[in-house]
Amino acid sequence: MTARIKWYSVLSLLLITTLSATAQVNPSLKQANDRLHNTQNSFNKLLGGYAMIKNGKAILMRFSTIETDSLQKITNKSTELNESLKIIAINAQSNLFDTLSAEMRRKIFDVNYIRLYIDRFKQIWQSLYTHKSYDEIMRPFGAKASGMMAGVFRDFPQGDRIKDLARLKLLETNPDRITNFLSNNNRYALMDSLIFICANTRPELLINFALNTRDEILSNAVKQHKSPIVQTLLSIAKEKNLKIYIPFVVQLSENQLTLADIEKTRTQPNEFYHLLVDAEIANRAKIRSGEYPLYVEPTRAYLKKFAIKFYTDIINSLHEEPSEKKRYFVLEELRPQDLYFVITSGETELYTSSYLYIYKKLLGMFPKNGSDSLFRLVKFDQYKKFLLMAGRYNTLSSFMKQMPGDSSIKIIKRLMNGLEVNMVNGLEETINVAETFPGIVHDPYLADLTSKEIINNYNRCSAIPNPYGMKVYTLLSDIFKATKDGNDVKAIQELNPALAVYFNVPHNSLYDDDKKINQLVFFYGDEDGKASYGSFMSNFSDASKWSIERNKYWTTIKSKKNFPVSIYANLPLNEETEEDLKSQDTLVNYLADKNIEAHILIHRGHSYHLQNSLKRVTPAVRLAILGSCGGYTEIFELLKKSPDAQVISTKQVGSKTVNEPLLRLINDQLLTEKDINWANIWQRLDTQFKSNKQVYDYFQEYVPPYKNISLLVAALFTQSGIE
Repeated sequence: MTARIKWYSVLSLLLITTLSATAQVNPSLKQANDRLHNTQNSFNKLLGGYAMIKNGKAILMRFSTIETDSLQKITNKSTELNESLKIIAINAQSNLFDTLSAEMRRKIFDVNYIRLYIDRFKQIWQSLYTHKSYDEIMRPFGAKASGMMAGVFRDFPQGDRIKDLARLKLLETNPDRITNFLSNNNRYALMDSLIFICANTRPELLINFALNTRDEILSNAVKQHKSPIVQTLLSIAKEKNLKIYIPFVVQLSENQLTLADIEKTRTQPNEFYHLLVDAEIANRAKIRSGEYPLYVEPTRAYLKKFAIKFYTDIINSLHEEPSEKKRYFVLEELRPQDLYFVITSGETELYTSSYLYIYKKLLGMFPKNGSDSLFRLVKFDQYKKFLLMAGRYNTLSSFMKQMPGDSSIKIIKRLMNGLEVNMVNGLEETINVAETFPGIVHDPYLADLTSKEIINNYNRCSAIPNPYGMKVYTLLSDIFKATKDGNDVKAIQELNPALAVYFNVPHNSLYDDDKKINQLVFFYGDEDGKASYGSFMSNFSDASKWSIERNKYWTTIKSKKNFPVSIYANLPLNEETEEDLKSQDTLVNYLADKNIEAHILIHRGHSYHLQNSLKRVTPAVRLAILGSCGGYTEIFELLKKSPDAQVISTKQVGSKTVNEPLLRLINDQLLTEKDINWANIWQRLDTQFKSNKQVYDYFQEYVPPYKNISLLVAALFTQSGIE
């Protein structure tokens, strides 16, 4: 499996290497034609030996020969273009082949963008003849295509404009970078557009920027901006209760609400949350009618934030409360649509028991054969997330059975269709669909319907052809069959060997150069971290089996018997002074100095500490035990650094009552030189925990590698060459 390079890194590389280069304009039309002939030949030779799916290679070969020759003839025979413009047009073709060749040589070429590159190239190339506005042409372009086109068409009359538009597209997909970019580019031609994008996606960032920038040009640009959203943000920027006003900037700007209206909800969380839910549904209704509503991203972010704060956190904190009435009291006055967004907002926060209670309460509000009316109520907002969670918690089949048959067919079709469209967030979209499979495969009707829809969509993409779509639906087909086969290693091996590897960790895959196994464990200095460290150390109390050494920053644990295993764990020192991070740094530096590679990494801390642990992942990691995992982004982040890593994560929160028995079983396998068989270990833990309901509930949150849908999809996504 090859490591990935983020598309925006590729885009930055293209901008640096092509936009800053001095244009090499040929002094004559003949030289331009000769250059194109040479770049064509060079590209075709490179393409011939390049490993690529047949459809992709056929599309490129047709373009590089038949279509390119046709465009060249049109240019040379044109009576509309003078010689200078003809040279520019032909050089643009050469530039495209140079850029594609450079991507191939650097091994960053993505076959899935072939159709996109060709179509976008033709549109801008033809603008020399049509005189169509570049802004209009590039409006539907994504950041990646815009960046490439900016380099290819750098010699066009509006080359600088195309470059500015490409930068705008890049920053539009990375709005957190906008204010920093403006601070260093206060003469940027599209400054007003960036200010609006920032206000519309990162309002708090813009407020902070407006209040603190010392650049008079930028300050005036914000103050004089004509957008009602920008002006409303400025008007509330210094308000004491800014945090409760800022979710409703659109409503304030349109006089639908006043500050006094919002102020009344300060002591009424349900009323405040109702306003957020209504704003979210209103946005979705506009989108479905073909409009482009403002403030969509902040509205959803604030909805999630307050759903967790007002409801999920409270319910989870009462996890051990035996009375359902007392545990779930905060839900009493919520409407069906409110409960729906508590569920979809709590994907990585809700405990299983919390989800099941809210789901049951929600479905109880609809007629026995009318569950499909839920999606109509919320205008199909986040319906894929709802179905994903239903699949994860085995409620999908019952949900689909509580609606008319034709409705379930429409929903499955809608879920599966069009995944090739969203290439920017393609991995997330694909995982959202794949996560529904555990709730589908055991229902014969749904399983048959889903299987047919995957095949239909593959055939549709093949007919276009769309290589990206073909890859995505092939991947989903493999994941669906693997989910259906469950624990059948042999069947999955025959289906896709890349999936079968996640059933086992070979003992010898964990060896360092001295044929020893090293583990690296990260703790954090809050109270939970200190308790977790104490619990962890209880695994090594048998002095006949383990030796323990401590210094100022870490503990070293080594096996005395059987196979040599060494465990390095930093001490959970004071979090407030960041001594815990210093202890980790010191330990990591020591291991690097001694050339000690840890093939097992264990994160013991809250989910908000996870990013810090992930920073320390190296290509040597073969097994990562992450505890609480926020979703596919963390899996993807880890696989970027160690493509062959297997991952154990939890749907929600990790518990020492599960962690310690799990780690003891793993260490027992390591000490006795046995491969780690996940199905076997999970069966043993299942039997061990069944007598204790609370611990068993915690255990249900843990996901072994071979059942980790996010891990499997991310791995195949990369193997398929899909970025």
